[in-house]
Amino acid sequence: MRSPLVTLVVGPLAVGLLTLAACTSTPARLPLADARTRYAATVTAVANAVGRDQGVSWTVRDSSTATSRSEADTCAYRSDVLVTPTYLGRAQPWAQVKATVDGALAGSGFEPATAVEGDPGGWLVLTSHDASGATLTLRAKGSSEVWIESVVSGSACR
Repeated sequence: MRSPLVTLVVGPLAVGLLTLAACTSTPARLPLADARTRYAATVTAVANAVGRDQGVSWTVRDSSTATSRSEADTCAYRSDVLVTPTYLGRAQPWAQVKATVDGALAGSGFEPATAVEGDPGGWLVLTSHDASGATLTLRAKGSSEVWIESVVSGSACR
């Protein structure tokens, strides 16, 4: 029979260690080729939905990039950065932009966006994450832009 003191001490300790392990685990990273396909489609879906809802069009400001990282077998990927000259959230409520983004993200593997209003630089910002550790960012200040960044697996960033 276990001593009540052992149960009292070991039980919470085990729960704490399991919680710590869950918080520090690295998400399963996508291979670069899969990330390019998946995230390009997601950024396009979000831009198209926001474009229809807000009556704006988007252009590619910066093409996608993949950059080798010093940590072994990884590279940093960023999708095309799409930009519109429209200041989203200024004429329409930012909550409406968020609802449109959330609708576009449904089924993409990304969670609903978190709304951050009034970032220190004056940006209105939405972010969303997927299980592979990617971050979608839509931000507005004067103009508006959307992109996805992720660390992907594979030592070759091509």
